[in-house]
Amino acid sequence: MATNFDKVMDLSPAKTTWKIKVKIIHLWRQYSAGDIDSIEMVLIDSNGDTIQATVNEDVVPIFESFLEEDGTLSPEYLIDIMGQIVEISFLETTRVRSCESSIEVSGFDPTYRDILDGSLNSDYLVDVIGQIVEVSPIEVVTVNGKDTNKISLELRNSNDERLQTVLWGVFATDVMEAIQMRRNHAIICVIRFGKINVWKGKFISNAYNVSDVSLNPPMVEVDDFIAVLPKDELVLPIVDPKPLSVGCGVSQKDDFFVHTPRKTISQLSDARHVEKCIVMCTIAAIDSDMGWYYLSCKVCAKKVLNVPNDFDEDGNDDDPIMFTYYCPKCKVSNPKLLPRYKLHLIVLDSTGNSKFLLFDNLALQLLHQPCTELVGPNGDEIEEPAAIPLALNNLIGKTYLFKVGIERENYLYKHDTCIISKIITNHDIITEFQTIVYPKKPSVTYTCDNSILSDAPEGSVMVSDESSQECEPTDLTPAKRRGTLFDNLEAAVDQNSLTRKIQPVNGSNFLCCANFRGIKRGLYHPMYCVDLCGALVRVGDLIAIATKLAQPANIYNSILYSLEFSLINLGYTHIQCVAYGALAHRLNAFWRGNTADVVVTVLRLWRIDWGEGGFNYVTNMEGGSDILFDSNIPEIQFFKSQIPSIDF
Repeated sequence: MATNFDKVMDLSPAKTTWKIKVKIIHLWRQYSAGDIDSIEMVLIDSNGDTIQATVNEDVVPIFESFLEEDGTLSPEYLIDIMGQIVEISFLETTRVRSCESSIEVSGFDPTYRDILDGSLNSDYLVDVIGQIVEVSPIEVVTVNGKDTNKISLELRNSNDERLQTVLWGVFATDVMEAIQMRRNHAIICVIRFGKINVWKGKFISNAYNVSDVSLNPPMVEVDDFIAVLPKDELVLPIVDPKPLSVGCGVSQKDDFFVHTPRKTISQLSDARHVEKCIVMCTIAAIDSDMGWYYLSCKVCAKKVLNVPNDFDEDGNDDDPIMFTYYCPKCKVSNPKLLPRYKLHLIVLDSTGNSKFLLFDNLALQLLHQPCTELVGPNGDEIEEPAAIPLALNNLIGKTYLFKVGIERENYLYKHDTCIISKIITNHDIITEFQTIVYPKKPSVTYTCDNSILSDAPEGSVMVSDESSQECEPTDLTPAKRRGTLFDNLEAAVDQNSLTRKIQPVNGSNFLCCANFRGIKRGLYHPMYCVDLCGALVRVGDLIAIATKLAQPANIYNSILYSLEFSLINLGYTHIQCVAYGALAHRLNAFWRGNTADVVVTVLRLWRIDWGEGGFNYVTNMEGGSDILFDSNIPEIQFFKSQIPSIDF
C-alpha cells in the first residue's frame, strides 16, 4: 500500500507530527572548538519546495550515518518552529530511513535579473549559473586577523547580463587553477546557495560553510546553458583587482597605508625582529639562476620531486626523460602537473637593493596571464628554465608597493631574500603613497655661475614616474628616467655645464650579473660587457704568450700572460674564462694564497668571445674589466649563503 506523505509547503505550527519524503540537496557541518556543533541541510520534496533542517549536537551521533548529500530520506515526527518560518529539527524520537525510489528534482533555480534589480531578499541564499568573462588575480585579504584568499569574477548569462561575484577561501584557488588549465574552453561557474551582498551595487559571494561552487559540473542545466550562450568566443581577461572593494575585513589600502609600517630597503636590511612591512621599490632585474617557475602537483599545489628511474643493466633503457615526478604530500608518482610562477626579483630604491621572492598568485597581478601560457604545452619538460620570456623582462623598470615579511633567517643568517605577501599595482594608489612618504618636492635653484643647487633631502633620489604620462612609467627603466631628468635640465640652461648636489647611493656596486645558460645560448650580445658571479674552479697556471708585433699605438709589453679558469654557479653550470695581463697576475696571486674551500668572485665588465662553433669563453678588457673578491659584496654574500654543505 502506498504511503501518503505530507508536502513541505503544508508544514505549519498547527501540529507537531509530520511525515515527509525529501531529498538532501545540500549538507554542511557547523563546528565549534573542533567538534561538530550541528549538521545543517537543505531538503526538497517532489514538488520542488525546499526547507532547512538541523540536527543538533546532542543527536548528531544518532543520525550522522544516515545523512549524505543527494540521499533521499523519509523522516517522520519532525517538529520545530522559529518565528514565522518553519524549520525542521531532528529529535531523539525522530525516525529516518532511506528510500529506494529517488526524487528526480535538483532544486537548482538560477536567477540573474532578480538579483540585479534588487527584488530578492538578501537574507535568502540564491543559485547562480554563468560564464566567467573577467577575473582578477587572487588577493590575500586580512579577515578577522587571518589572511584569506579572495578573487573577483564577472559572470554573464545567456542574455549577456553581467553579475559581479566575489569568492573566498578554497573556491578562489579552485577558480584560478581552472582558468590556468582552461585550454581556451568556456568556464561555466555554478554557485549553489550564494549570498547577495550590497557594496556599490549588487554582487554574489559564497557564504561561510554553506555555499557550494563548482566549475563545468556534469549537469543538464550546464549543458542547456552552454547551448544558448552567445557564440562570440569571448577572450577571458585577467584584470587588476579593484582596490577599494572590501569584504568583512581590512581593506587593502588601509593595510598598506595605516596598519603596516613602511620601510626603505636599507631599513629592511637593518631590521632585527620578525615583522611585516611595506616597501616601495623598482624591479631592476629578474634573477633566473633558480628558474622562474616550478612544477607543482595539481591536486595539492606542492612542488613535485624528480625521482631517477632504474636503469636497465643491459643499457636498453628507452625512457628519454630518465626520471619520474613524485608528489611528497599526496605520495603519488607522476601526478597531474601544473607550472606555477616563482620569480626572484632584484629590486632597488634610493637606499640600496634587495631580493624579493614572488609566488604564483601574486605574479598573476603583475603579468595578467597564467604560467601555463608562458611555459607552453610541454611544461613538464624543463629544458631551459633560465630563458626569461619577454613578459617577465617587461617588468623591469616598474615601481610597485610590496608587502614583505622579515623572518629570522633574514637578520640572523643574513639571508637577503624576502617573501612578498601582497602587491599594489594601481598607479593612483602608488602615487598617493609616494606623496605621503615624500610630501616635499625638491626645489632647484640656478646660481649665477650656471650651477644648480637642490634642497632635496638625503636619500630622496627615488625612481619616480610622476613626470611621465600615465601609460609611460611601465616602459621606462630607472636609467632612462634619470636620463630624461638631466636632459630637461640641460635644455633649461641652454646646454651649459651643470652641477647638481645629490647624495651618493651607498651600499651598491651597480652589478647586474648575467645568467650562465643565457650566455652559452647566445642571449647576451657579445658587443656588450657582462658581470658574472660564481665559484672559482679549474684554475690553471700562468702562461706567457707572445703578442703580435707592437703597433705604433700599442703601449703594452710584447710579452703577455694568460690564466685559464672556470666559474660555476649554484645550478652547477660552468663558464670558461681567460684572464690576461694584470688581472691574470692578480687572480693567480689570490688563488695561490687562499686556503678557503670555496672561493667566490665577481667578474665585472668582461667580454664574451664567440667563435665558429659558438661560445668560447669570457675574457677581460685591459683597463676596463675587474675581478672582485670583497666578501662584503651582496652578490658574493648571497652566493655563499646558498652553497650546500658538500665538497665541490
